[in-house]
Amino acid sequence: MRGWIGAGLFVAALGVASWGAGMALERGAVAGFAALSARGQGGLEAAQAVGFPARIGVDLQGVALRDPARGIDWEIPLVEIAAPLWALWSWRADLALPQKLTLGGQSFTLSGAQAQGAMRFGFGADLPLRALGADLQAIRLTHEGAAAPAFALDRATVAVESTDTAGGYHLQAGCTDFALPLGLITGFIPEARFPDQIETFSLDAKLTFAAPLGLLQHRPPPLTGLEIGAAELVWGGHALTATGALAITPEGWPEGSVMLAVSDWDAWLTLAKGAGFVPAGKMPMLSALGQGLARQSADGRVHLPLSFQNGMVFFAGLPLGPAPRIVP
Repeated sequence: MRGWIGAGLFVAALGVASWGAGMALERGAVAGFAALSARGQGGLEAAQAVGFPARIGVDLQGVALRDPARGIDWEIPLVEIAAPLWALWSWRADLALPQKLTLGGQSFTLSGAQAQGAMRFGFGADLPLRALGADLQAIRLTHEGAAAPAFALDRATVAVESTDTAGGYHLQAGCTDFALPLGLITGFIPEARFPDQIETFSLDAKLTFAAPLGLLQHRPPPLTGLEIGAAELVWGGHALTATGALAITPEGWPEGSVMLAVSDWDAWLTLAKGAGFVPAGKMPMLSALGQGLARQSADGRVHLPLSFQNGMVFFAGLPLGPAPRIVP
């Protein structure tokens, strides 16, 4: 009898803890969105504690996130956030679809089968990030009034997990069947031999920040290093892979080298020229260099060394132009 009474009291205690924590989460969400609303950065229609008695959670109805300076307005009908009572450091969020998105005054509808996210935290004042993930399935971004989506993808996943190195994280990401707007490539780069759909993209990399990431940080620490273990893009049957390591300066400039390996090197070079990554005046020299490298390749794949130094990108020691800046 005592055992049953003890078990009952334990379950009751868990239920009370779940209910109390859920109500605290609800109040916190309301207060947080009230502060965003006062700054013109968001809004919330209603919040309700959920999950009793096995989970701690909250349903946020009518979520709005805004960035007036950039013309961004994101409306989500329902966001469900919850964590198991026995694993309060592991949270999951489900975002209802469809959603409304405004970018630069243009209205879009974001629809699909699934939009989920997950976070796991450690113990500390800033709630240090241990893992982060996202899973999007059958996503479509459609301009208001358009018959076909502007962008679409079959599935995209992202997984980030902290490593033993302070400020270090392992990143894995992938995407399949990413469809671009119809006619985008042929419209801007008629000479490029690429379709409007990218078959696959995958990335395995290590990120290093100046300090560990935390949920309660006022500003995330700057990225200081990027090591690409393997990256692959397959587009219209043309394959591109990359490996390398880059250090990021305090000013946000990458320093280091990346090795690209491509099939159909001339197609990629034409695409890079049309996209503005390669100056037209350097095309004859780069074409001749590519032909020479292709003749030396046993499998037809051309290996292209890119180096980054002093804010510039170099190919085999030849300057190509400014490097992309990673804003600290």
